[in-house]
Amino acid sequence: MLRRVLCFAAVLFLLPAAALAEGPYFSYTFDWTGGAPASVQTAAGYLPDGVYTGSILGTDNFSSPTDLFTAPDGRIYVLDAGNRRLVVLREEVYKLVLEREIIPVYPDGVIVPLEDPQGLFVTGDGTIYIADTVAKTVWILDAGGVWTGQIDTPVSDILVTGFDYRPANVLKDSSGIIYVLSTGSYAGALIFASNGDFLGYFGSETVRPSFLQVVQRMWSIFMSERQRERMTTNVPTTINNFDLDDRDFVYTVRDNVVSDRGQLRKLNAMGRNVLRSNWGHGDTYSFGDVIHHIDPQRGWISTNLIDVSVDDHGFINVLDYTRSRVFQYDGQCNLLFVFGGADNKQGTFRNVKAIESLGDAVLVLDDEFNTITLFRPTRYAQIVRSAVMLHGEGRYQEAAVLWEEVLRYDITLQIANVGMGRAMMQLGDYQEAMRYFKLAHSRAGYSDALYFFRAEWSREHFVLLSLIFLGIVIALSALVIIRGKRKVDHYASIGGKWKFPFYCMFHPFKGYADMKQEKKGSVLYANVIVGAFFVVSVIVWWGTAFHYNFNDPESFNVFFHFGSTAGLFAAWAITNWAVGAIMDGESTFKETWCFSAYAILPYVVVSIPTVLLSYIFTFEEYSFYAMAQGLGIAWSVLSMVAAMREAHQFNLKKTVLTSGMTLFGMILVVAVVAITYSMLTQLFSFITAIINELALRA
Repeated sequence: MLRRVLCFAAVLFLLPAAALAEGPYFSYTFDWTGGAPASVQTAAGYLPDGVYTGSILGTDNFSSPTDLFTAPDGRIYVLDAGNRRLVVLREEVYKLVLEREIIPVYPDGVIVPLEDPQGLFVTGDGTIYIADTVAKTVWILDAGGVWTGQIDTPVSDILVTGFDYRPANVLKDSSGIIYVLSTGSYAGALIFASNGDFLGYFGSETVRPSFLQVVQRMWSIFMSERQRERMTTNVPTTINNFDLDDRDFVYTVRDNVVSDRGQLRKLNAMGRNVLRSNWGHGDTYSFGDVIHHIDPQRGWISTNLIDVSVDDHGFINVLDYTRSRVFQYDGQCNLLFVFGGADNKQGTFRNVKAIESLGDAVLVLDDEFNTITLFRPTRYAQIVRSAVMLHGEGRYQEAAVLWEEVLRYDITLQIANVGMGRAMMQLGDYQEAMRYFKLAHSRAGYSDALYFFRAEWSREHFVLLSLIFLGIVIALSALVIIRGKRKVDHYASIGGKWKFPFYCMFHPFKGYADMKQEKKGSVLYANVIVGAFFVVSVIVWWGTAFHYNFNDPESFNVFFHFGSTAGLFAAWAITNWAVGAIMDGESTFKETWCFSAYAILPYVVVSIPTVLLSYIFTFEEYSFYAMAQGLGIAWSVLSMVAAMREAHQFNLKKTVLTSGMTLFGMILVVAVVAITYSMLTQLFSFITAIINELALRA
């Protein structure tokens, strides 16, 4: 034991200080243990390693630089728009150094008239592509900066009337296809053949109209022309920027508007998004089509993703203009690190413009400070990235060694716990895998581990399970035989009043008829059932297995659960009795209370085994779990109809009508209670304010 403690202390002592440093900005990730993401501070993944201006590099200062690009040979090209030039840099001994400057010229030596160059791409042979928005063309230069051609406004029948060709960025894949991003284009990127022939659009999005827009369209046939012009339109979102990985997948980013997928997409050759994530990107997360934006220091604000860069290992860096932050994801869109920020310190920015990868380092361009900031991964980030790559290759046990070290930095890191869970599954320790998946809030992983754990446990305890099953069959058979001989119908013959609610549960028509005629309902047992209803609701809330349980432990409120069970039951009993009296029903309030309580017993009884079943069933078997839940609810609903029919002596039609009126009355009761509570709260606050004011003046 002492040896382990000493080894652990030695490891912590030897960890580089940079790995634990906070940096000049707030480093955080998201913790999902509460069911919804909450930002938590974590060790810095990236720290600024240098800030470069033109003068520091040994040339004229940059003027409104617009883009960066790392060529296949490792050279960094800076599109210095204000100076109408390209600055070529290379990395030497962990620093950027100036290699040369390129002034684009025609073959005759005349300078190419760059007007508003925005996007830059360099191929493996050094060919340079520059997207010029104002000049409405893509300039093509050779490695020395000499003009060799350009891609002007395409001519095609598929272009919309009045299409304005304003190139903002350009890519070229390994097959020679050229992608041009045109500002304001809703149809996606334009694609050209290597010879400049226009081929069509790429990556256009479909949109889903909102319910309001569907209704508007239906009513449009009755509208005037002017009213139709004012109708809300639903158009695809424009792509803000894009990047290409080494397998020719195109990554795009866009603004925080509602559409069919997230703000970050990975498009295959067919233009289809293959990056599947239910959550948003940047400081965002989404439920359905509603995108929310959370900032750990400034609360809820919007986001604007303006650039994306994919490094050689598939890690995705996304640049958020609103908060000047960089978000790094792995290839499966798991958030790893957040760094940068809006400030005047090293490593922060005033007006971010572009982002580019340089090996495992990240370059960020600021067009107000006219600087390039180089971020390098800390020891912590290097371990995480190495573990992610091993994990991606399926080498879970090797990755586990690194994940254990990662968890010393941040025990809440979701991807590290998922990695440990996968490693434990590979080792066959499914219980431990379930524990790690639960820490990672990974319900899918937890379900997978549960499946294998259940199979392994069943094999080991096959004889015991067989004996239990046989015993249950024998017991049920004996019970049927005994009951068949005794022909028991009356509650007095089966053990007294405490068993009568269960008799009504299995014989609702006979039981409730006897209950009405013989006045055998017990208020005491009814209250016990209502209390059990409340207790069971708490057990279901807390006790349901993790992969089926979406409740936030921190949001538990015992008063809310009491109100939503016992309170709603009381509202039902009171309202139903009142409605029944108006409808000439024959039930007293005591009868209504007892009959209603006995009717909810099936739900109370079925809920406990349903909770136990949640620990057996996996995600793929959810339908069986849902059937068990539905059984308890349906059973109680049918029992309630039978109970109210006998209590009020109504026919079925009148019983259903009375129940519907009761539900409407309950809504009114709840609304009145809520309004009364709100008014009393405001009155109490007002009185408290007056007392405090008088105390201050005294």
